[in-house]
Amino acid sequence: MKIQRDTPVAMVTGGSRGIGRATAEHLLREGYDLHATYRTKADAAAGLVAYGESLGRQVTLHQLDTSSKDSQNRFIEELSGVSFDCMVFNAGMIEFEDFSEYDEDIWDRTLETNVSSILRLSVRLQNSLVDGGSIVVVSSTDGLIGAYASMAYAASKAALNNLTRSLACNFGPRNIRVNAVAPGWISTDMTNEGSSDSASVTPLGRDGTPDEVANVIGFLASKKASFVSGATIVVDGGYTSSDPIMLNEARHFQASKVAESGEQQ
Repeated sequence: MKIQRDTPVAMVTGGSRGIGRATAEHLLREGYDLHATYRTKADAAAGLVAYGESLGRQVTLHQLDTSSKDSQNRFIEELSGVSFDCMVFNAGMIEFEDFSEYDEDIWDRTLETNVSSILRLSVRLQNSLVDGGSIVVVSSTDGLIGAYASMAYAASKAALNNLTRSLACNFGPRNIRVNAVAPGWISTDMTNEGSSDSASVTPLGRDGTPDEVANVIGFLASKKASFVSGATIVVDGGYTSSDPIMLNEARHFQASKVAESGEQQ
């Protein structure tokens, strides 16, 4: 599908809060009209419409529960006749598990929400995406490591990283780029404003912000990333570059040096 038009159109799932909201606002500022989804926070999503209007941009809202195939099907029907320059798949979920009494329903819900829905929407909406367009999916650094009480979430994000590469292969002949971002600890309501320990083991010494992730998503969606496809870009302030045990060793070493220096004075 080759379309020439003045105003590009984007889609962002989970656009009412957190990284999705920051991404939606970023794309609006970049001149996109927008289709955004929310699951339950209709009031927050309505605020996105007002923000778009303040910029002279059009925002269309859709209620979408990505854990439900019926809801996905309704969403696809609502988008009939719409063509997109960019699709951002941000909606996701995390639910903690008790390994000793594992609830397999958590696994099923998480994989449907975080992986299967993205595959289904990408395939079913492939003809709604213009040639030369882009897809960006929001993964997580949890997909790069093992987990304790969130195995389903970590596995889903690892699968999403691979799905990104596979979609890049299949969309490539139409010059459609598919990439992922893998945020580390970002201050959102989903992470309860970050972990009390996360900043202390992140080399930059702080948690990230939704806007910082949105900036990377915006880059990947743009023509500035015209030869980037199949990539997973880590946005974590160096978190996955650091081993906390080695960090503690370094801190202990520095503390001992300071103590030794004090004794010699």
